[in-house]
Amino acid sequence: MSGAATLTESTEESMSLDPIELLQTRIKPVAYKTRRFATKRERRMVAQSAPPPDNPPDRVFRRMLARLGRYRAKWGDANVPGQYWEDDILAKWVGVVRTVKRWNCLTAPEIDALENLGFTWTLEKQRYHVEWDIYLHELRRYKEEYGTLAVPLKWRDPTGDFSNHLAKWYHAQPSLFTLRRLTVNQVLKLRAAGYDVSAAANDPIGPAAYEAELTKAGLEPTTAGTIQRSDWDVMYDQLQKWVDLYDTAVVPSQVHDNAVLGAWVHNQRKLRNLKRMSEEHERRLNELHFAWHVDVQASQWHHLLHETRRFKEAHGHARIPHDYSDFSEVGWVEAARWLQKNAKLFLKDKLPEKKYALIRDVLGIKFVKQFQTDPLTAKNKKSASGGTIRRTGGRCRSGAAKKRTAAKLKAESEKKKRASPLLVF
Repeated sequence: MSGAATLTESTEESMSLDPIELLQTRIKPVAYKTRRFATKRERRMVAQSAPPPDNPPDRVFRRMLARLGRYRAKWGDANVPGQYWEDDILAKWVGVVRTVKRWNCLTAPEIDALENLGFTWTLEKQRYHVEWDIYLHELRRYKEEYGTLAVPLKWRDPTGDFSNHLAKWYHAQPSLFTLRRLTVNQVLKLRAAGYDVSAAANDPIGPAAYEAELTKAGLEPTTAGTIQRSDWDVMYDQLQKWVDLYDTAVVPSQVHDNAVLGAWVHNQRKLRNLKRMSEEHERRLNELHFAWHVDVQASQWHHLLHETRRFKEAHGHARIPHDYSDFSEVGWVEAARWLQKNAKLFLKDKLPEKKYALIRDVLGIKFVKQFQTDPLTAKNKKSASGGTIRRTGGRCRSGAAKKRTAAKLKAESEKKKRASPLLVF
């Protein structure tokens, strides 16, 4: 047995065959855990302590390759998330493998074996797809724990174990499917996980027809999916449809049926503030009367408008009771108060015509002023009719005084009118 093989076996025994520690020992001479980057001299020092470049994978490395192969056979890729619940050792091992590769401490056969499994070395090149796969694993883990894939719209894990962006990612998939931003492989992965994104988007199209549409649009079925500069025109068209439908370019960032557009609109404001937007894009957005600055109150108003629209889509009407108290849908509780507040503003003639037009056209609600007059009291009625003569200063009141009293009481009764808005659906 060669000296290198003997050294490897003794190292495995000393580390109790821990695959992570075995990889870390290759670069520990320059403080692996405390140095992110290294000089060329340090990299040469580490390379000298690495195995010979043509050494085949050792037994522990082959064992981890087998586990990675089983992962790929089960999920269709080799992008193991950092918190993979089924195999925590494998999740940590793939991260250490990437670090060791940056230090040039992997042998050529080891690199070839990993690349044959489709292993991704640099996440930045396929950042969108890797993040997408990680959220898909989060969704599978959510199903394992809660027994369902239906993540609530604004769900946050109280224990902090799940990502707070899981709900947003889950509800964005139907919009991405409608925009043809998902790859065919991603659609099939969602379907295998139990999430029929085609039914969720109300867009019955098969995988073959979906792939044909991607090809016809000039998008490669294996590379479509990320919202980048090349997709700016696609999102601009979506915003134009939104303006045609709602007569405003204000899109809530968490609108339930087009979260992708909401995030894109928010990103355009951010790019302009950072002075990273081209003049052409800014000009085209200005043509749609794009709202570059939206205050908190206006943003909340539009958000609750679409929360009421979501209630209408779920129940067939927008008649949210004023005392709605199901706090599992906090958005609808706030929308009920919002609806009553707008009715009172309409009563006082303080509701802008554009906002009222949105409520009327989008929600199908009309506000009508309905007046209820307080009847005169018996005493005032009697005085107004002249049935009782009131004395003032020891003298009887004349007929002119009685008329003045009657007119005054009538004016007071008019002031006591109580008007209440009537909601007509």
